[in-house]
Amino acid sequence: ENGATIDLASSPTVEGKILGTPDYMSPEQAEGKPVDHRSDLFSLGIILYEMITGHRPFKGDSPAGTISSILRDTPVSVENLRSELPHHLGRIIGRCLAKPPNRRYQSALDLRNDLAELKREMGSSQPDGGQGLQSYAKPPHRRWLGIVAVAILVVAVGVVAWLKFNPAEVDIATDNIAVAVVVEPTYSVPTSHKKSCDTSPSIFTNP
Repeated sequence: ENGATIDLASSPTVEGKILGTPDYMSPEQAEGKPVDHRSDLFSLGIILYEMITGHRPFKGDSPAGTISSILRDTPVSVENLRSELPHHLGRIIGRCLAKPPNRRYQSALDLRNDLAELKREMGSSQPDGGQGLQSYAKPPHRRWLGIVAVAILVVAVGVVAWLKFNPAEVDIATDNIAVAVVVEPTYSVPTSHKKSCDTSPSIFTNP
């Protein structure tokens, strides 16, 4: 009974209405404010956080409680929960989850550049010997490499879908963000998130 109201019955998102799944809402969407592509990046950040840590960054006993957490709480950084992960991945997720939209990625190009940097870090950590990922993907590295690969894939799908419906924003060679998935990856996108990773226009907010 904290006064939060959710209207999930309406169709397109408009100011004053709250539309969407509370667990994956951005702060501005939870408040019924106008949203843009930066709201989608916030939702992607939530999905990536859950994939990597096993739980959502914002929790509540009810939809209203979840919204309150999204608006007020600062989640524990993924590096603190999974110290074996690359620091740069934590920065990417943290920036996606910034509450003010102007502190998140401002364009798909910004996100693409950070993903490219993460790929370079992963490549520089790979041992010599010409065995590639199959040689590198051994415990304890196999697990986190699989997580990172799937995480990058999820972000890449979101970027490609967003560019499809916003072609004037920037022209990106999307093959540059392709990533090889480790043999027998230990993590996959949870079933509940498959719809969120769909490239259909219905998952992206129309500003």
